[in-house]
Amino acid sequence: MGKNQKIFFGILIVVILLGSSLGVAYVAQGDDYHEFFVKERDSELEKELLQKDTQKVTVDNYSIALKEVLYDSGVKIGYCIFEVTKKGGIPEASIGADRSLLGKSFGENSRFSLSINANSGNTQEAMLKKDKLYIYYSFNGSDSLEHPFNHQVILTDGMQKDDSKDGAYREYIFRLKDTKNNRRYEMNKGAELLLSPVGIAIRVENAERFEKQKIVLVDKQGKENVVVDTEKEIGTAGSSENAEKDGKQNLLQYTYCFKDFLDIKEIDKVLFNGKELNEISNQGRE
Repeated sequence: MGKNQKIFFGILIVVILLGSSLGVAYVAQGDDYHEFFVKERDSELEKELLQKDTQKVTVDNYSIALKEVLYDSGVKIGYCIFEVTKKGGIPEASIGADRSLLGKSFGENSRFSLSINANSGNTQEAMLKKDKLYIYYSFNGSDSLEHPFNHQVILTDGMQKDDSKDGAYREYIFRLKDTKNNRRYEMNKGAELLLSPVGIAIRVENAERFEKQKIVLVDKQGKENVVVDTEKEIGTAGSSENAEKDGKQNLLQYTYCFKDFLDIKEIDKVLFNGKELNEISNQGRE
């Protein structure tokens, strides 16, 4: 290897190391965690919608606290921010370049994990700020006949067994506050659409299916926004279709999660497959 090549590779290694250290410093020293997690979303709207919480679990040297939550039982979509501290150290976690919590676990030997008792998915992002780990946990808790959602997040400790549950791992429960911040629209007999700041749910009696779904929101200035178009796969990421039971009536629920939080007070009209829907509740509207 020539002298100039050695100099070049030496500079390249320095640049890579410097870039890596700056990236770690950004994660560790990020400012307000709302701004870190929301990325392109409206941080101020998120602060307004999230509610403070005080639930906390202490296990050995770890403290896991639910700091803020936004959960709408109508659409069964939720967002939680957890703060994790470790006495005398920094909580262990592997964080990807996309801010994802790798393995969806944390703590020594990845002993802790968060989950819900529904069959729908969840997303977990994380950041380290000084000696604290923040986890942004979002989920779609749509009910199903086999897995009815019980409105709580479960913390599982993979290093402790619960003898009262036939040796299963010990679980700790965080019960979710319900914001019930949604607006309801009549679609046809036995079907309604719920519009929430976090997503949309379509509830249908007798399991009637809508093969084609296009939902357009029109704001007070007349601007149209296509939030769901199943034919073009718009707004379908994180969506779900679940059968559930409401008393003696079987229901079908379609759920669509918003990428960004929505200020539903600014929505003037909702169109479903080109038809304007009639609002049957003014909840959440000024």
